[in-house]
Amino acid sequence: MIASKSCEALDRDRFKLEFTEPDIEGVLDGGHNMLATAIFMVATAAKSLNESPPKIKTWDDLIPEWDKYREVIESIIEEFRFYMPVEIKYAKDNAEGVDLFSTSILDISQARNNNRELALEAKSNKAGHYEYLQKALDPNISKDVEWRTNSGGRLRVREIVALATIPLSKVQADIPELRKISPVMIYRNKGFCLKIFESLMNNDQVAKQVGPIRQLHHDEIKSALNLMSEIPELVDWIYSEFPAAYNNVSSRFAGISSVRVYHPGKKDYDSKKHIRTRPKTRFYQHEVKYDYPDGFITPLIWGLSELIESDGKKLSWKVNLKGFFEEHFEQLMTVYYGMIQMASYDPQGVGKNAASYSLIAQLIRSNLEH
Repeated sequence: MIASKSCEALDRDRFKLEFTEPDIEGVLDGGHNMLATAIFMVATAAKSLNESPPKIKTWDDLIPEWDKYREVIESIIEEFRFYMPVEIKYAKDNAEGVDLFSTSILDISQARNNNRELALEAKSNKAGHYEYLQKALDPNISKDVEWRTNSGGRLRVREIVALATIPLSKVQADIPELRKISPVMIYRNKGFCLKIFESLMNNDQVAKQVGPIRQLHHDEIKSALNLMSEIPELVDWIYSEFPAAYNNVSSRFAGISSVRVYHPGKKDYDSKKHIRTRPKTRFYQHEVKYDYPDGFITPLIWGLSELIESDGKKLSWKVNLKGFFEEHFEQLMTVYYGMIQMASYDPQGVGKNAASYSLIAQLIRSNLEH
């Protein structure tokens, strides 16, 4: 399905489309089919020159190869004897029609999608919901997020949005969407985090419509998202340091059934317990020794919310983020270890248990007071 504000009927049942606003115009559904077709055409062009077809997996991979082989593709265009059905959504040729098109095209594409809904990430991205968050992140992380569907990013938008609910939960403004945030959902239901974020950005108190996109204007929420520049780094630090902190309490972290250990040259290799590829942290890709489920550390990550304060207009950190955890991590683990024991060392039993989050929040508050 293709959307365009301008659609001109030509002779011989042909149509001319123009795309001037990529935020709302272009391919709205069927992108995977279109990418596969383009890859096939590039491969055919390469073979016609007796060259090996380039390796293409994403749109970002395709664009330079398409530019390279475009003239060849145009010269052999008659060899591509197939048709692709296309549905075109276009604006009526008047101001009212263009305005209606701009405001309704995302809802139209949502209804057209085979699953009866366009992927929420894609819809929110086209509506501009992620623009401020994208800029608030460390550029080294932002470039690796798949903000646009099928763009090939290493990180999913929902992972970032779920983390963003941590500072958003501390916003003092009376906004209904913020009251729906709960600690457990960042582990159990990242899809719900997306829905809350979409609803938040559609709230006129938070963002305003500027042309085809929603533009964030709420200062306190902006300050909450600005804190995301530091959170992914601390998440990676917790993941890296958690095994050592655990072993200071009980030297059996590697004995937990869901934990795997990096052992590239081990003779009695056990695929359920050992891995030959060095594991890395999620965001900055730091090499670590252990690979284990996020459920063990998600309550600790949510605990960052206890280190945030608001003056009613702006959110900020109460203390140096990494410095606080470096000083208190072992002490936190001394008590938190009991929660892991009570869950029978099951990461889901830890990550889905509201008591885990309450315990960490209480421990962090206690350490702040002392």
